[in-house]
Amino acid sequence: MPDHYPTVVVLCEDRAHYRLARGFLMQRGFDGRKIRPHQAPAGGGDAKAYVRDQYPVELRGLRSGHVRLALVVVMDADNVSVEERKKFLESDAQRKSKEPVAHIVPKWQVENWLYYLDTGTVDESQHGPGLSRYPKSTTNYDPFAKRLHGLAADWHNGLPENGIPPSLRDACHEWIRFKTVLGIP
Repeated sequence: MPDHYPTVVVLCEDRAHYRLARGFLMQRGFDGRKIRPHQAPAGGGDAKAYVRDQYPVELRGLRSGHVRLALVVVMDADNVSVEERKKFLESDAQRKSKEPVAHIVPKWQVENWLYYLDTGTVDESQHGPGLSRYPKSTTNYDPFAKRLHGLAADWHNGLPENGIPPSLRDACHEWIRFKTVLGIP
């Protein structure tokens, strides 16, 4: 792994978010030992509020410069738009343009992305079939991370106009921004 790859904190709602983000980052060349989970405690109340409340804390850590850090935040949009969820996230603190921070916001739940990666189609306007098809406790996220990596390999050429769910398209743009800020291929 190149030395210029930082430690990445994955601030997220749950284990499914972390497992897909970690798998994707590892496929992209990040060292799994340098990917740290920071997920909302199970049964600890509103996971979205937890992520929003921890976001300024993680930004302060990133900005302190004691350790080279990057931050990936994963939070479901649920019944609001991706943009509304991002505004909710940044209600107490905002990333700066040159900070290695990615906001990843699946519409409804990340399992809809799994369904898309598995079948090539998903309707993001609906809650979707992903929850029942990919149980969080038993799903192996590695094949999905590998498929996501395959899509990412083509992102520098531009995204196809059709087929990619809008929230995944937004995540693609977040990845491009993230890796550009980090100066990685």
